[in-house]
Amino acid sequence: MIEDVVTLAAFGLAAVPACLALVAFDGEAALGRIEKVGLGFLLGLGGLTWWMTIVVLSGSRLSLPLVLAPGLAGTVILVARLHPRRHGPTGLRPMAAGGGAGSGMTAHATAWHAGAIDRLLIAGIALTIGWAFFLSILTPLEAYDAVAIWGLKAKAIYLERGLPIGLLQDRVFAGNRPDYPLLVPLAESYVAMAVGRWNDIAVKLVFPSLLTGLVILFHAALGRLEAVGPDGAAPISRRRRLLFTFLLASIPALSDQVPDGYADIAVAATSGLGTIYLVLWLRGGPSILLAISALLTGLGATAKNEGMLLALVNLTLLLLAARGRRRPRFAAGYLAVILAIAAPWCLARLRLGLSNDVVNAAVLAAAPSGKNLARLGTILYEFLQEACKTKSWNIVWPLFAAVAALRIGRPGPKGSRILVAAAGLTLLGYAAIYVVTPYDVVWHLRRSVDRLFLPLLPVVVFALAAFHEEERQ
Repeated sequence: MIEDVVTLAAFGLAAVPACLALVAFDGEAALGRIEKVGLGFLLGLGGLTWWMTIVVLSGSRLSLPLVLAPGLAGTVILVARLHPRRHGPTGLRPMAAGGGAGSGMTAHATAWHAGAIDRLLIAGIALTIGWAFFLSILTPLEAYDAVAIWGLKAKAIYLERGLPIGLLQDRVFAGNRPDYPLLVPLAESYVAMAVGRWNDIAVKLVFPSLLTGLVILFHAALGRLEAVGPDGAAPISRRRRLLFTFLLASIPALSDQVPDGYADIAVAATSGLGTIYLVLWLRGGPSILLAISALLTGLGATAKNEGMLLALVNLTLLLLAARGRRRPRFAAGYLAVILAIAAPWCLARLRLGLSNDVVNAAVLAAAPSGKNLARLGTILYEFLQEACKTKSWNIVWPLFAAVAALRIGRPGPKGSRILVAAAGLTLLGYAAIYVVTPYDVVWHLRRSVDRLFLPLLPVVVFALAAFHEEERQ
């Protein structure tokens, strides 16, 4: 139990510099306080693992002081910048009038009285997250992929205090995805360094913590729908925000996978939220939302290889949906942030000769054939079969299909249409991967498609909420 508390404290230590940076650079006071906490955790942990990547690739030996040094230095600088002499007696920037769309959850907190249904929804969300934490500390890492792909790599990094090049290049380990990015293994090894030893229970707390950050930020993002109605339409109510947040948190495919220790929750909490923040910026949100989207999307590319596909999707949406002469500049800046975050491991992977067993030059060279294209029917069938599993997804995917049918080709607000396009492009990208896979396509689909759908879940549920508000207004 003490080591679990130390782990949560280590996450807080990683989040502090990012929270202070958000306070310092949120000049428009567009972000709510709770939203800053959620973003601080995701960006802080992501920034810490990015720095750890730089350290291990440089050949330096990992140590807790070295890992925390940039964050501590940044904290000192930011505290000096936010000194009371500069920003008033509290040391914080005053909130804008009305609190901004993103701060709606805190700006009017004193005027809101939760009813019985609201309390029930809050209790449901809290119980779902609490249950995920309980299941995570109940058992050690035992799911095969969690151990073989991420846990083993994380333990080797912790024990070697650096990149285990021998392990990554070992032919026996080649089947365990040595090319996968390092966000999750480095986060787990950071926990082990903070605790002082490798502890399977403690490192698993990474995943329910990511779920908590995802739920907090999803709820905050829903509050921004209130700023996007035509002719000053009524904002989304707190009850509906809680309802859609509970809908996301309670989906079994999400809550059941968290205790398994898979990296897909990390992709959902980064790339999925990156898409949502991009859409909110495209709907007229403040510029800081675009920066947050770029950072989250870049971190998603360091969580799993699928994150690179989602980054490409977000960049495509930005190019197609943004308007004005500044569109190329926005796209160039967005791409630069993603490359700055993802490039270190991509270059190291090339230097070490680590290739993916599904997408590589040999596979792509042999892919263009009628036999491969004939797989499309099987791929579509397996996608539909997975989407109709109500025990895993409730009825989210059929509802999303209905929204897509109503929104495609129909004039209206950007929100749900762009979200539908994001999910559609991602599914097309997944289908292309299965078309070229060197494995039996049915085996490959049934082994992985459920986890590939997971990063899209925040986007899909947010699309339902956006569509509901657009129709209501």
